[in-house]
Amino acid sequence: MKLLLNIFGWITVIYTIFAVIFTLLTTYLFIYIPFFTNYFSIQIGLLMTMLFLGMRFAFYERGRKRTIYVSLCLFFIMGCIFFIFSSVH
Repeated sequence: MKLLLNIFGWITVIYTIFAVIFTLLTTYLFIYIPFFTNYFSIQIGLLMTMLFLGMRFAFYERGRKRTIYVSLCLFFIMGCIFFIFSSVH
């Protein structure tokens, strides 16, 4: 289970990095990729990354570290969901 969470976590981190790069390149008109013309891809990447990191911290950390990290991940998840449903693209 820990290996699976780590793999999915790293996959979402890599996706988020590429989403940020491609969105910036598309925004400043260096290249044109239709999926990256707005911030939706970054929002989804950040949401999934925080979800997997939060689950990893909730399952495998102990003590105060667990509480703080899971709370921060949940804060970012709620922010992403708010902006997705507010149609901030």
